[in-house]
Amino acid sequence: MKKAVRFILMTAVFVSATLFILSCTPSGYAPASVPEKNTAPVKYLCSTDEIKLLIDGKIYTEAEKQLVALLNNEPDNVEYRKLLALLYFKTENYQAAEKAVRSVMKKQQNLFDYVNENIGFDLYYIFITSLLRQNKPHSAASYFSFIADSTGLDSNNRLKYDYIQVEYDYRSGNYENIPGEIDPLLRNDGVSHEQRLNLYFILSASLIKIDKPDSALDNAIFLILNDYDFKYTRKIKRLLDEIVDNSNEEILSVMKPKIADGYRELAQRSYDNVTLNDRILRSLNSLESETVIVDTKPADEKQSYISKIKLYADKNITSVYLTSKDSLSYENPPLFDGKTLTLKIPGKSIMSPENFSKSPRGSGIESVQWNEASDTLTFKINLTDNYDITIERSSGEEFEKSDLITEKYSLKINIHLPEQASVPLSDYDFNEDRYTVVLDPGHGGDDPGALSILKKNDGTRYTEKEMNLLLSKGLKKYLEDNGYRVFLTRDGDYYPSLHERNRIAQNRNADMFLSIHLNSASPKNKKFWQSDRYIGSEMIVRESLGKMPEFINFQHGNLNEWKKLREKALKMHKKLSEVLSVSIPAASGKPFNVKRKIKPKNLVIFSGMTITHALIEAGFIINNDNLKYLLSEKGQTEFYKGVLKGIEQYRKSSF
Repeated sequence: MKKAVRFILMTAVFVSATLFILSCTPSGYAPASVPEKNTAPVKYLCSTDEIKLLIDGKIYTEAEKQLVALLNNEPDNVEYRKLLALLYFKTENYQAAEKAVRSVMKKQQNLFDYVNENIGFDLYYIFITSLLRQNKPHSAASYFSFIADSTGLDSNNRLKYDYIQVEYDYRSGNYENIPGEIDPLLRNDGVSHEQRLNLYFILSASLIKIDKPDSALDNAIFLILNDYDFKYTRKIKRLLDEIVDNSNEEILSVMKPKIADGYRELAQRSYDNVTLNDRILRSLNSLESETVIVDTKPADEKQSYISKIKLYADKNITSVYLTSKDSLSYENPPLFDGKTLTLKIPGKSIMSPENFSKSPRGSGIESVQWNEASDTLTFKINLTDNYDITIERSSGEEFEKSDLITEKYSLKINIHLPEQASVPLSDYDFNEDRYTVVLDPGHGGDDPGALSILKKNDGTRYTEKEMNLLLSKGLKKYLEDNGYRVFLTRDGDYYPSLHERNRIAQNRNADMFLSIHLNSASPKNKKFWQSDRYIGSEMIVRESLGKMPEFINFQHGNLNEWKKLREKALKMHKKLSEVLSVSIPAASGKPFNVKRKIKPKNLVIFSGMTITHALIEAGFIINNDNLKYLLSEKGQTEFYKGVLKGIEQYRKSSF
């Protein structure tokens, strides 16, 4: 019944708005074109009330055309600019909405002087909310003084003001405040359905940040059940992804069935959006982890065979493992026609009655198949699209430890799917034009890196992996505040493979890759660890080109082309390292401003890298004074300033 009434009302609004368009559009006006400023004068197309009706009827394109025409004729008319701000706000073009309000503020400098008395509050709400939704909480906060006392606001405006406070705390990272602020709003009958959904989204995202994933999941499920128009499908997917990424194994095992049901419901809702549907299914596949296609042993243990074929689906990579108890190789180069990878593996067999297996939807793989002839196993992977592929070979120690490969020899075929960015829910940046830096916090997961001598209050020691992440997150914010576009290879305690860290930088079209570490020293010199011998930052430089990965997408895998790019990147690597070896100490206080020699070391992470890169040892974790310095606000700020100065100097010298 409610839907029928809503349909009748919306139809009435649409018909009324259409009649207004017909009545107020002059003969010969072409809606498809916007009059230029220098065209002949046009008469007023509509009154402000009529344009407001167009906006209320969601006839946004027509409303914008007419407002632009009116402003071309009367550029100083603030009422038209206010309507333009409303229109852009309604269409979620927050940058344009902010710009429109600022143009009004130039004409009326006292625009918000009486906003605490309900005068001009709607425009104030549009302005502040637009700032917040562009992640400009500091700019928004500078206007809060206009409502130092909110008791004069009427009930409707007080509700909007409380809504602003929630958005401000969310964008500012004050997540602990959110549940208490949202609860009374959710009990307020004046909150619209759309506002209610947004509040539940903010509540769920905040609960994730304060380590309450189970409560966050309950709110995400509420969103699924109440999102009748399917507007929040992408946002709910991000919530579920964050819940999975921020839950320990024990909690996740309990919540997994409910999360999986959530993904399946979202997949059904997005069936007509192939890209989104694939991304949702990839998250579901990642949650459900692995599919074992073959796991068998022959009667004759002396026979050389493939003991297991396993498909491991993740959000951005689907990996197919072939494992064996003895050496495993393939005829090089493999065959690849853009959709099917064919590996010829001599001297191997697969003991299975089947020779074909379908793959989970969203994995990027349609099927795998195999057959044997002339003592050679032919193994094929049929892709759903032309994706990048890499092949890695292992003797049991090179893959990341979480893969849990038990057989001694393995082939790992990686299908690289379009990346699902691991971006914080409140921190989106779509500006592709800015100089892009990828920061790599070294180590992670069950690879702690070096350990400190200094102990925390609870008696545990600092690990290099946590310090690397701490410094990288702080450096990310510092560089962003200075106009850079910055991404992390990891934003939590997990271990991306060295190959994957490289790929993240390539997928982000990064201009620069900086790997952040802390230094250690040989136990033989432990008696000197607390001396000035082990203080200060240090750059590690790779001398050799390294090697091209065994297999890169054949469309781009030209060895000569790679070698040219790699030679250029290696020169830039040395140049950047030299600059940073000076700029970081120069920004540091004594005694941490010592300039240490650049140390040559052929690091695996830089093997094959074709963008400008450097590895920074920010200081010595085993020296207590150096560690305390890097834990302090002063030490961190000076480190960030030194890195920024080095990047700026390198960029100027590279023009």
